[in-house]
Amino acid sequence: MPIVNGCVLPDDLLYDVERQVWYRELGEGLVEVGVTSVAVAMAGTIVAVTPKRASRRLAAGNACAVFESGKFVGPTKVAFFAEIVRSNEGLMEQPSSAHADPYGAAWLVVLRPDDWNPAKQHLTPRLRRRRALSRADAGSQFRRLWGLGSGAPTPRREISSAGLPFRRARPDAPRRGGESNRSPHARTLRGANRDAR
Repeated sequence: MPIVNGCVLPDDLLYDVERQVWYRELGEGLVEVGVTSVAVAMAGTIVAVTPKRASRRLAAGNACAVFESGKFVGPTKVAFFAEIVRSNEGLMEQPSSAHADPYGAAWLVVLRPDDWNPAKQHLTPRLRRRRALSRADAGSQFRRLWGLGSGAPTPRREISSAGLPFRRARPDAPRRGGESNRSPHARTLRGANRDAR
């Protein structure tokens, strides 16, 4: 069983390495889904996990769950078309399971793939026999998992109620009409300080 920077990657699973998502074949055409311990370690302390509900249809690249940590909010995306058969609603009550048991109690959903055999060809089996991911590799891939591109994770305080990142303006960037982004109160204080000199 390979270990990457203290993070275990079980041999009996299939992996979407780019998104740091694992898949477990359950039989009868069903597949269990979760995120790797590498992804959890990169996320920091998980404070909430919200799996999508059963009976929902997913396209490739759709989110099957949303994770929230002290750093950011982001989706876990699946690699193929499928229907959600079961959802781990208990994980919403115990999000710490993502740290304690990422390959067991912290499963996210059970899927019924539309066409599993072709889908599994795009997943990675037996990471022991393949190149183990470095922490830097895992970091860049984990950012793609959450849809955050190649930059640093978007802080939670910069995510709007619509789930979209705010664009932070520079404090001294001019507004329309030439006014700065500093408050009128701050400008009044600067004027008072000049008068007092």
